[in-house]
Amino acid sequence: MKRIVQLGLFILATAFVTPTWSGGGFAGGLAEGLQRGMQLNMQRQFLELQQQRSSKQEGSDEDWLEQVHQTESKQPDARVRIMKAMATTDLLDDPEKLSKMAAISADHGMMNEAIKFSELASQAKQRAQVEVMQNLMMGNVERAMDMARRGGTPFADRPDKVHPANPNDYQWRVLYEGSPETVINVQSLYETYARTAPVKDVAGVMQSFQGDQERNARMELMEEQKRALEEQRRRGSTSELRDALLINEMLAPRH
Repeated sequence: MKRIVQLGLFILATAFVTPTWSGGGFAGGLAEGLQRGMQLNMQRQFLELQQQRSSKQEGSDEDWLEQVHQTESKQPDARVRIMKAMATTDLLDDPEKLSKMAAISADHGMMNEAIKFSELASQAKQRAQVEVMQNLMMGNVERAMDMARRGGTPFADRPDKVHPANPNDYQWRVLYEGSPETVINVQSLYETYARTAPVKDVAGVMQSFQGDQERNARMELMEEQKRALEEQRRRGSTSELRDALLINEMLAPRH
């Protein structure tokens, strides 16, 4: 039992050790929030295993310790995956990376973060389309193709201008993957997309993530403490009832 208590204290202590994240800024804020989410998940899993151990009628300490080791071993893998996904700090302009962060968050049960990352990925794609049209207006075809690929609507072929000799004409012949060739007015589309695309707000997004994480962390920790207290009271009352029945049996007159 002493080994179990020591292991429990070790796992709970490591939940408060935050790894060093490179980059800082927006990426650092997101990493901090995700780390807090993992800490809460670790604490929750440990409490569940602790409850299983207390209520278990059969089995050895070694069996339960093996379960704890398996739970603890999941944390480094999660950290590695998140650190790899946070390799760049220009996250708000990368829909693909934002989508990966959404998937990683969902894998670890952090659905609020997953939804937010998905929304940010959609916004980044809209801004990418603005840059596609802007670069075609300026004749930067390679850059336009790169932004189209980043925005999730890549060109199947190199766009070309319908009237290349006319600098005031903005008609371009484009072929998107999976679509028929068409002629578009890049100036008109640029003006439309620019009006509707969300503005990138790094500070606002970072503050939103940090605020959500702090609020969620407080609420989840309170719920965990409440459940642990209720479980402790339940076990205490059961023990007292068992003791009372034993005393009554011992004091009962024998015939």
